[in-house]
Amino acid sequence: MLPHLIRLAAITPITAGLAGAVTGTGFLSEAAGPATSSHLRYLSGLLLGLGLTAL
Repeated sequence: MLPHLIRLAAITPITAGLAGAVTGTGFLSEAAGPATSSHLRYLSGLLLGLGLTAL
């Protein structure tokens, strides 16, 4: 049962990481410069990777 709960909990970082990596700062509804968008995409990619690793 624990592996199923871990997989269920991994959906959150996967969803948030994918949204941030694809849309950049767009999913936050804030205007930002290219450096901020790039940094956010990088961090979102890390979050996505952690979520995929938990699967």
